[in-house]
Amino acid sequence: MRITEPYTIFLRKLPSGRQIYYYQFRDEDGRRSAAYSTGTDKISQAKRICQRLYNEGKFSSSRQLLFSTFSSGFFDENSPYNKWKKTNGNELAPSTLSSYKRLLEMQIVPYFGDMPLRKITTDTVKKWIVWLNENWSAKTSNNAQSVLNIILKSAKEKKLISEVPSADLSFRKIKKKNRELLTTKELNRIYHSPLWGKDWECARRAFLTCAITGMRIGEIVGLQTFEVGNDRLNVEHTLHPKFGLGPTKTRVCRFVPIPKVLRLKEQCGSRWAFQKIDEEKPCLAGFIYKRLMLICDSLGIDHKARGITVHSLRNMFISYMRGSSFGETIDLKIKAVVGHADESMTDWYTYWKPEMFPEIYEIQEKLFKEITEGEK
Repeated sequence: MRITEPYTIFLRKLPSGRQIYYYQFRDEDGRRSAAYSTGTDKISQAKRICQRLYNEGKFSSSRQLLFSTFSSGFFDENSPYNKWKKTNGNELAPSTLSSYKRLLEMQIVPYFGDMPLRKITTDTVKKWIVWLNENWSAKTSNNAQSVLNIILKSAKEKKLISEVPSADLSFRKIKKKNRELLTTKELNRIYHSPLWGKDWECARRAFLTCAITGMRIGEIVGLQTFEVGNDRLNVEHTLHPKFGLGPTKTRVCRFVPIPKVLRLKEQCGSRWAFQKIDEEKPCLAGFIYKRLMLICDSLGIDHKARGITVHSLRNMFISYMRGSSFGETIDLKIKAVVGHADESMTDWYTYWKPEMFPEIYEIQEKLFKEITEGEK
């Protein structure tokens, strides 16, 4: 269906002889309005003025405002949405903005782009969700639905629509993947594999640190030397291969206890905790992942069938901790170590100190020994 242009721009000669650009827009029935002055004789400026008025819904033809027009640039760095997030103290990481843009471009605009905002109904959104579920995973579907909610909520705030048609629709249930975690014996064999190579000893240490802290791999490779202590790590950043250092996933800084037997502090590079010999660059997560997969293949560990990735080390750590003799009593401490978000008031009033983690240190030292002692 062809959508008629919502406004037109034209020159009008004033009695003074000056020429000014005027505009007309269409009402809800498609009829042209009276002519209004833009106050400028420059066509580029007149177009910007009309587009801004249109985007703000100042024309009575706002019913014809297309979704693609309204959502254009919505997640740009300097967009009104992102500026408000910054003002609110909830600034989105560059990687998050990039992800939102990708979802908008790939999963949302292809379906809703040519639709007027006010033509998007709950039934329309339901059909879109069915389309998503037929073509993408549950996670992608849910993420796209969340992004659509953000955009339509903004449209309602601007009074371009009366309600958010997607607001009360449930998300798709995500089935938990069946994973067979690495055992400590397998971790031991991986740690002692010669395939790490002498030049990439930092990757092996990063692997080991992942296994005994449960930290996210981005947090591991983003550790800087000054953030490493003898018995703790100050976790303030995550390292993205494209966007560099950014905040942690939960935007909360925390410290993570490490056993002194790890001796990580004395092995740090000049800037990065995990730094390749004779280089100022950190060991990247992608290399650690590829090396781990290579070693698994060499040891006959079917990482594909078992769903093993670097992130599996985090799953293993949490499961190992919760399954220990301390499991029932240290859940809050485990959550604090791995950086899981929770809105409970218990967290709000809890301030952790290293001396409050004797159980964590004890289990970590045991795990360290199981992984690093002579090959079994």
